[in-house]
Amino acid sequence: MKKLFLVLLILAFGITPCYSANEWRNGSADFIDGDTALFNNVDTDISDYVNEPLERLHVNAREGAMVAYATAATVTVTRGALVCSNSGGTIRKMRRNTSSTTVTWSDIDTGSEEASTSYNVFGVCDADATTFTIKVSKSSTPTGITSYRKLGTFYNNSSSNVAYITNNDGIAHHEAAPYDLSEGTSYSAGTTYQNTTGHKLLIVWYGKTNYSGGWHEMVQDGQIGEVSASTTVAKCRAIVSAGAASAQYCANTFVVPEGWYWKITNSAGDVGSTTGTVSRIEAWEI
Repeated sequence: MKKLFLVLLILAFGITPCYSANEWRNGSADFIDGDTALFNNVDTDISDYVNEPLERLHVNAREGAMVAYATAATVTVTRGALVCSNSGGTIRKMRRNTSSTTVTWSDIDTGSEEASTSYNVFGVCDADATTFTIKVSKSSTPTGITSYRKLGTFYNNSSSNVAYITNNDGIAHHEAAPYDLSEGTSYSAGTTYQNTTGHKLLIVWYGKTNYSGGWHEMVQDGQIGEVSASTTVAKCRAIVSAGAASAQYCANTFVVPEGWYWKITNSAGDVGSTTGTVSRIEAWEI
């Protein structure tokens, strides 16, 4: 009997208790933790079996509330629901908007609009309301805001136009379609430009021969370089045959890495001596 008592004593003091994650319990008349009184530890039971499981489920919850392009100066946050947290992660606020929100530069947290800058878009839950508002900030944490949720990012390009959008929904990332920076009027052949947009550029250009009657070849080069635009990466060539009654056209594209230089050159080809014209140059952020 003494040996049995000694074994039980060793087991009582020598075994370290094991703990596991508390789980959600559905409706039941059974006592959750074996208490003999139904309301003996109601606060503990709610914390363990209701709050903690819901915390794990909802801490990153977001449905809709996507950042989308609206105009060169605005973005839209679509209708949706989200959970905002304070900096310590101790308070979760659940909010829902039933309609889209137009975000303008009046929603910036501090300062004013800056070109060639990335901005974060936040859902804000500080107000005593069921809906969320929007703030824009260069910072990873919006100034003067307590409870927030980052929704996405957009890039304000060198022309101070919204040009690139990424959504941070915890699952997928959405990139907006590329936007035309030039409309064909901002660039000229023979001039070197630098890509300062913070993203790659897709250059599209169109050439036209300006000679008819007799054989003639027009050649235009798309050139890029990290230090200077000196390497040809694309050619646009058009040939006019003898007796041609109208001009001929050509087009081509190339990609410019961020920070690199680029230009379009215009020259006569191997046949004939009359050059053509670069009728249009477009630059697209991608």
